[in-house]
Amino acid sequence: MSVPRNPEQANRMRWTKGRRGHYEVYYLTFNHQRTKSGFWIRYTMTAPEQGGGEPWAQLWFSYFNYREPEKNFALTRKFPISAMRAEHDAFQLLIGHNGLNDGRAVGRIEGLGHKAEWDFRFIPSESVHLHLPRLLYRVDIADTLAACPHLDVYLNGKVSIDGHTLELKNEPGDQTHLWGEKHAQRWAWVHCNAFEEDRNAVLEGLSVQIKRAGVTLPPLNFLFFRFHGKDYRFTELHTLPHTGGKFELGLWQIRAHSGNTLFKGEISARYEDMVCAEYADPDGDPAWCHNTEVGHCAIRIYQRAHPLAAWRHVNTLTSLATTHVEFAGRERDPRVTRDIEVIPS
Repeated sequence: MSVPRNPEQANRMRWTKGRRGHYEVYYLTFNHQRTKSGFWIRYTMTAPEQGGGEPWAQLWFSYFNYREPEKNFALTRKFPISAMRAEHDAFQLLIGHNGLNDGRAVGRIEGLGHKAEWDFRFIPSESVHLHLPRLLYRVDIADTLAACPHLDVYLNGKVSIDGHTLELKNEPGDQTHLWGEKHAQRWAWVHCNAFEEDRNAVLEGLSVQIKRAGVTLPPLNFLFFRFHGKDYRFTELHTLPHTGGKFELGLWQIRAHSGNTLFKGEISARYEDMVCAEYADPDGDPAWCHNTEVGHCAIRIYQRAHPLAAWRHVNTLTSLATTHVEFAGRERDPRVTRDIEVIPS
């Protein structure tokens, strides 16, 4: 194994034909700011452990309308694994006629009274964001790995929802790749690159709890902030003591400090703005993800003149209905009543 150094390496599919006990996810999240809408698109595959059935591919689409949440809907459709094709040299993924590469996404899903289509482009990133310590990408000990080839991109094109087309003109979003054998026991994830006060600011965060020897371990918090043109990374083992936080459905408090800069934040979401997706690990264990792309966050930044000085509040970054966040674990939360619906084959 090696550390991905560019978007093509980060997006390269890890699954090989015949391999069992593996899953892989490519997702895009983005907003249409004028209408306060959000979108979550996933291209995925699962190869169950031996005896768990044949591998399959899957396409997911979720639409979030902050002003009228009753219009939210989410669909997924399964495909035989033969419908999936992945190119490695110049990354390209196809599931049927639905495609993703480093710079464009296209797709169409229809069923259960809804229809969605998308075709948009973005300028590829030059660097890769790694959510986890670099060591984990070199050695085969993590159940799941994540890399973000396109952390802070702006989309141009269109997305249609039930016949209504939205033009995407420099709309903020990201694209991430996950792969592994098993989801974490419990996790929370956040992304925002659409802060009101600073369009160049970025937040990406992951709080994860894993299970070892039957015991669920305390959460590990991996955070990234871009503020005033400087990157603050809390994604290595030695940075773990500098991060903290706690989360429950709909609310996540985070904290991180680096030298003489301190970040304190709160991420929140209404239950009616979430959809619930049931995931299946390759070994058959279920997990439930409660996701929204129209959440909120407020990040307060403090600084001090030297390590013995008091912290001084210098700025606050806010996002209203443009924060992407999910809360997940091994139990379904009944407070989220809208499911991602499976289109019958």
